[in-house]
Amino acid sequence: MRRWLLSVAALVAVTMVTTAIPAGASNSWNNYHWNRATSSTVLRLAILDSVTSTWDASLSQANADWNRSPVFENTVTASDTSTTTRRSCPASTGRVRACNYTYGQTGWRGLAQINLAGGHIAWGTTKVNDSYSWTSAARRHVMCQEIGHDYGLDHQFTNAGSCMDYAGIDDPAYVSPNTHDYNQLVSMYNHGHGTAAAASGPSTTAIVTGDTVTSVLWTD
Repeated sequence: MRRWLLSVAALVAVTMVTTAIPAGASNSWNNYHWNRATSSTVLRLAILDSVTSTWDASLSQANADWNRSPVFENTVTASDTSTTTRRSCPASTGRVRACNYTYGQTGWRGLAQINLAGGHIAWGTTKVNDSYSWTSAARRHVMCQEIGHDYGLDHQFTNAGSCMDYAGIDDPAYVSPNTHDYNQLVSMYNHGHGTAAAASGPSTTAIVTGDTVTSVLWTD
């Protein structure tokens, strides 16, 4: 089993610079995706709600926004919200679990983790970090983005009003997916019984933009 993590972390000092991705470029996360029986099968995943009431509305809205894609008709399902569960955010095969907790000054506000099995995403988790202060727009932006990562989407760098963009964390114009995100999902999920791209070996990749670093980490 392979685990991948996608995190957003603010750095004090960054010297690396990357080139912005063109608006028409792919924001697929290495083509990782859930198994789909046919190209027309609608995926109906359970999104396990292990967040407290301060995050419920953001999770529900993120699910509704992503369900506008023809690929998904997912359902938010009440789950354990105990401190123990929210701290560890345990994975559940075939599902996505969302959790909030005071994870500490980690440098990230949101963390998405997926596990690959048989070439497809087997489960996903989303963590949002209560150790930082949040505006209403930031809650929606980060929850939407981390759930998007759990579906196999990477970031956009286009400043085009998407929650998958680095820009606009506190901007109400960046709290939901945009047309590019929906089109990307259709492209990624346009087949049945496909095989997601797999890493050839342990590796770590860091993408640095301004004062933000995105890390994709492979572990046993």
